Amino acid sequence: MKALRNLMLVAVVVGMMGVRAFAGPIPSPLLDPKFHGPQMGESKIYNASGTAFLTVDWIVRWDEVLGLYEYLYQLEVSSYTNTVISRFTVTPKGPVSFVGAIAGSLDDPSTYNHNLAGEEVDPLDLYTTPPHPLLTGITAAGDVAWGWLTGEEIPVGKQSVILYLTSPMPPTYGYGEAKDGAPGPFSTNIKGSQPIPVPSPEPGVLLMLGVSLVGISVWRRKA
Repeated sequence: MKALRNLMLVAVVVGMMGVRAFAGPIPSPLLDPKFHGPQMGESKIYNASGTAFLTVDWIVRWDEVLGLYEYLYQLEVSSYTNTVISRFTVTPKGPVSFVGAIAGSLDDPSTYNHNLAGEEVDPLDLYTTPPHPLLTGITAAGDVAWGWLTGEEIPVGKQSVILYLTSPMPPTYGYGEAKDGAPGPFSTNIKGSQPIPVPSPEPGVLLMLGVSLVGISVWRRKA
């Protein structure tokens, strides 16, 4: 029994060390922008019938001043979307510090430009009526949502302002969803869709929790 308790103590200590030793993103194609510069791309998310898709431009970058990762998203509501968009939601796997929206385009020659080499020319005009989503925040389920009121949805042929969230955690790929219009919701879970970057959990915390649960289970069996 004493040997078992000593083994459990060592396991818990190793788990606590893992909080720092294993901190970082869950393995994914995304790099850590804190060390490799901004990560950028676009994801297409389809509706349930697979007949339409919404394009989400995104950038993830490390803000030295805030000491946080910035996640920037912009919705391209093109003719391929074929409906207005009234809500966009992402599901972070880690903590979120701030949520908001700012005017600008990720494809413009500006601070937010992720297309310095000119590979993409965005054909859509910026939709600024209203200038910012009126429904922005974190839901009870922990999702981050941006919403537009009825009559103020993003129309076909326009793109949203820049939607953003900040987090102390680096990125991994995760779930995103957009809603409204006849074709129904667009989701990264639908076949053919591409995931979007979201804050990752801290593997060290998960490791410590797992070790603790195993320790409790073994202790109860031996008691």
